[in-house]
Amino acid sequence: MTNRVEYIMHQLTAMNIPFEQDIFDCYDVKKTNGKFNYININVLFKGTDQTTTTVFLAHHDVNKKSSENAQDNTASVCNLLDLCGKLKTMELLHNVLICFTDAEEVVDYKCSGAAKLAHDINTEKYGTVLQVTNLELTGLGKNVWVSAYGKNELLKKCVELGGVFKPTPYSDTFSLFVNGVTNTVCIGILPDHEIHQQDMNKIATWRLCHQEADTFDKCSKEDMDNFVEKILIALI
Repeated sequence: MTNRVEYIMHQLTAMNIPFEQDIFDCYDVKKTNGKFNYININVLFKGTDQTTTTVFLAHHDVNKKSSENAQDNTASVCNLLDLCGKLKTMELLHNVLICFTDAEEVVDYKCSGAAKLAHDINTEKYGTVLQVTNLELTGLGKNVWVSAYGKNELLKKCVELGGVFKPTPYSDTFSLFVNGVTNTVCIGILPDHEIHQQDMNKIATWRLCHQEADTFDKCSKEDMDNFVEKILIALI
């Protein structure tokens, strides 16, 4: 129960939004000293058709505790909290599940919050899941990037919304895909001068990940608001 988990639950409580604590065990492959409890925070907004569900997720755990971890992945957590506030007042055709996942930084597709989410999806805990959108690096920029493992309908939809396809490093999207959730993408935003850069190592926003320099002052409230209102809402 980290400070970040407590913050998420506090914000949801302040908005009077019910949530589920989904606590699970997995091995910490970095420390290799046994099992640890991890936790996903799930928020379900019910639609008219409660047999079908659209899912959004962002991992709340961090790689470097001394960093603000703004791009990886605090901005995405904040964007999903913002989306929760908007969904509370929306009339929805399908259910929408917001999942704040744990253990992404463990980097093990068999042992992560995304793997636990995939299990819940595959066992139809939320009915038929139509698509799953994973948020990463969503703090700065007006240009949408998207990645996926293989072509799928959600990827096509994101490209139609103006998303630029970019291969990305490991993320929860990989855990979802290898655990049987195939209509899934990873999505984020980048500034103008970075969106068409092909070499991931030369993209400044990506280089911030796991670094002390990944600070809140490098995020833009305007860009984050725009991302939620124009992209995430459009994907529901």
